[in-house]
Amino acid sequence: MRGSASAQTLFGQYDALTTLLDQVKGNADWSVDLKVHRAAPGADRGPTELRYQTSLQGIAVGFPAPFGKSVEQILPLQLQVQIPADAAQPPVLRLDIGKDARLHAAVGTSDSDFRAQLQLGGE
Repeated sequence: MRGSASAQTLFGQYDALTTLLDQVKGNADWSVDLKVHRAAPGADRGPTELRYQTSLQGIAVGFPAPFGKSVEQILPLQLQVQIPADAAQPPVLRLDIGKDARLHAAVGTSDSDFRAQLQLGGE
């Protein structure tokens, strides 16, 4: 799917993101891809995969570098989320913001904590 939307439109249903989304203003073009793996006969279904991509042009972000930007600036963002077929396993995400920031995380479940690693600087 492709279209123009605000970050609030895409992610506003998550109360835990309210503080972050308050610093994000405007609309940008987004591409959202969804992959749902079918199970082979006798096998478990693979994870569902979501990928969001945008240049963030049109969105102002009120954070310091490397996360902040003006409306005019381009700062490529890619968010990949893998949602396991087994609900006991945590969703895993990777967020790339430009060339200088990456977040790898296991979101957590009712039985496990959120775990993440933030990398700043070139890969």
